[in-house]
Amino acid sequence: MTGMHSVNDILASEDLPQLGVGIGLNAGEVVVGNIGSDKRTKYGIVGAEVNLTQRVQSKAQAGEIIVTAPLYQNLDCEAQIIRHFNTQVKGITDPVQLYSLS
Repeated sequence: MTGMHSVNDILASEDLPQLGVGIGLNAGEVVVGNIGSDKRTKYGIVGAEVNLTQRVQSKAQAGEIIVTAPLYQNLDCEAQIIRHFNTQVKGITDPVQLYSLS
């Protein structure tokens, strides 16, 4: 996320609004591949985990990396938890546990 500093320096010099990026991560089974016909194809990804990932990303604030609990539990590195919280997301009945990492 440090790359945003240089982008925002340029924007500030041109009197433009600052930008912020939040990242949401999840892991799970999905279906990927080419969809379409011989004349027009598109590479796509579908599945409940894709939908959850998009909803997790929408919870991330600028400069934040948010991960789901199952992904956090499988990380093979030490990551500092800045905050953890439960939140409701569209399409899922139970609250989803999320972690903000540094």
